[in-house]
Amino acid sequence: MESMTTPGDPNVAAAPVPSPALVTIVLPTYNRAARLPRALRSCLQQTHANLEVIVVDDGSTDNTREVVASIQREDPRVRYFRQENQKLPATLNAGFRLSRGEFLTWISDDNLFHQDAIAIMVAALEKSPDVGLVYCGYEIVDARGKFLQKVDPPGPESIFTLNCVGACFMYRRKVYEVIGDYNPAWQYVEDYDYWLRVRKQFKLARLPNVHPYTWGIHQQSLTSKLGPRQKALAARVRMSHASPWKKKWRIFAETREEIGESWAEQGNCGGALVAGLQLVLVEPWRVRRWVRAVQIFRFALSRRKRHLADVKHESELSFWQGWISEHGVEADAEYYRRFMLAMGNLEDTSLFEGKICLDIGCGPKGRLRRSANLPMTNPTVSVVMSVFNGEPYLHEALESILNQTFRDFEFIIINDGSTDGSATVLESYRKSDSRLRVYHQENRGVGESLNRGCGLAQGKYIARMDADDIATSGRLMRQVEFMEGHPEVDVVGGAVEFIDATGKSLAITRYPETDHEIKTSFSRQNPLVHPTVLFRRDVFLALGGYRAVFKAEDYDLWLRIAERGQLANLGEVVLKYRIHPDQVTRRSVRGLVISVLASQALASSSGNGYQDRLGSVKEITPAVLAAWGVTDAEFQRALAAFYLQEISLMCWVGQEAAALALALEMLRSSRWEHMEKRSRIISDTWLRAAGLYWGQDQYFQSVAAAARALTVRPIIAGRPLKRILNRLTESLGRAKRFNATGKN
Repeated sequence: MESMTTPGDPNVAAAPVPSPALVTIVLPTYNRAARLPRALRSCLQQTHANLEVIVVDDGSTDNTREVVASIQREDPRVRYFRQENQKLPATLNAGFRLSRGEFLTWISDDNLFHQDAIAIMVAALEKSPDVGLVYCGYEIVDARGKFLQKVDPPGPESIFTLNCVGACFMYRRKVYEVIGDYNPAWQYVEDYDYWLRVRKQFKLARLPNVHPYTWGIHQQSLTSKLGPRQKALAARVRMSHASPWKKKWRIFAETREEIGESWAEQGNCGGALVAGLQLVLVEPWRVRRWVRAVQIFRFALSRRKRHLADVKHESELSFWQGWISEHGVEADAEYYRRFMLAMGNLEDTSLFEGKICLDIGCGPKGRLRRSANLPMTNPTVSVVMSVFNGEPYLHEALESILNQTFRDFEFIIINDGSTDGSATVLESYRKSDSRLRVYHQENRGVGESLNRGCGLAQGKYIARMDADDIATSGRLMRQVEFMEGHPEVDVVGGAVEFIDATGKSLAITRYPETDHEIKTSFSRQNPLVHPTVLFRRDVFLALGGYRAVFKAEDYDLWLRIAERGQLANLGEVVLKYRIHPDQVTRRSVRGLVISVLASQALASSSGNGYQDRLGSVKEITPAVLAAWGVTDAEFQRALAAFYLQEISLMCWVGQEAAALALALEMLRSSRWEHMEKRSRIISDTWLRAAGLYWGQDQYFQSVAAAARALTVRPIIAGRPLKRILNRLTESLGRAKRFNATGKN
């Protein structure tokens, strides 16, 4: 370890700059292979790079080992340790015994560090050598990654009232050496017990207004599973640390209510009654204690009654599931339907040719299960998704479909040779929901993957979905209703809300809604956003599906459908369309432009010529376009316009360096000899490049690019003057209106 000098040392100026402190992050995990990669990568992407991540596998039975090994090959800072299942406290202890860092922390496998989290906490500890532990706020998100709230924990003085340290923290190795291991006897509240022990010997500090951590709440998380039980355990931890006896008695009185509420939430009338009596006996002179004790017991009775009803309905539902499985789907469907309706368990039934298609709930309130696992007829909708390395956003996309208000669908997913953790995520969802049908293949591209998925579809309608987008909960319901009411329409899309990589809303865009408006806009744009559409399966099959030779396979399909049927868009938002750097950089600008021009050229043909002219073409090149009547001037104009659109899109998502590279690729890759001499697109691209150069502090190149823009189109020099004149006109107009008001 490097020698350190004190602030008063006269040789401090000559001393070498110390390397950043080593930080150890312990990551305990158990059967969370689907969620683990995101948590692990959030640790490895820290701005404070001098760290080690110790993954402690607590006896997982899934493919956690393989997931960690794949990341370990990419980053040697990851260390892996496996043990037999011993629960969280023992798992943490195993990890910290292997630690080598000067500062220590740990993270759950379903949570995320923000990139600067470690750097913020290390800086705070280095700045305050008298502090043993620092902690800060965090964000809470749901299973789909939707932001719920920010949590600003209270100061350390409140630690004997609640666990103020929370989820994001860091402490010195000295703290670990003095305090020792987490106590296995306090499973589920082992962290709270540890902070109380630390508080007795070290100073704690809160970092205000900082939230560098994301805490995910979902059905499989410990917090969701424990619920009120954790409150009761925390109350017992506080009592164990309280002293002297009078303080213990006061804390005992404060915690009786929490413990009573936790028992009541679980429907344990006995526990709630005992806690209520204790609450009253501690302070019998307080009327509020008596009232609260009665409320807790009544709440426990109501929860118990509901629990018994749920057990009864679960038992009857289980019997009838077995009966249907034994007798097959040709059983007396009407009798079954009437029985379940009488029980209050049937949320929705559809009878097709005497067969059963059910969506059954559990309990008198009809709380929906995701799947009843009963034999089903062909669904109304087949949702088709192709996935290639979509792990970062895949959870949100899957959850948005599985949580649709319209329930009669199947979900077909083609894993197109993903090399990240997408396959693991898909398999975990497939095991928990029978509506998912997952198929794995070598990478073949979007067109072939979608053709395979649509070929496997059994629904009347096919709905498209992408692995990085989020469908609104009512999307399928609204689109199916529209198609049922408009049999002349073959495809329906909808409005889109654009979001960035973090889910922040950027803009809402609505597209032409009527058939005439859509068809007349094809020459200017693609008016049907691919992941928003729902189309008729028989129409898709009759046209032969997507044609893989086209890079813009959706645009080609819409033009072919437009020749035989009608198109429509809903005016409401049906999808949150994510714009992120990976999506943009994967595009092939030239290939997309060639594809769009080829589709337009073929669509302009009449009769059967549309199909015949494609013939046996395996690849569409500029020479093929020329043979189909597309001139070089048309091709260059379309290519330049698309380049400028992609450059603007990259700037929108914060990829200025990539945008500049694309702008220079466009301007230097061709002489644009067939473009107009004073092309506005070329001059605007040079101006965009000038702005990007300036943003990177390359001032000489910025001025040179601006000069090139003026050379191409000198009239742009008048743009600043035009803006000044517009502002002056507006000011004069406001002055006239003000004078007129004063005279009146």
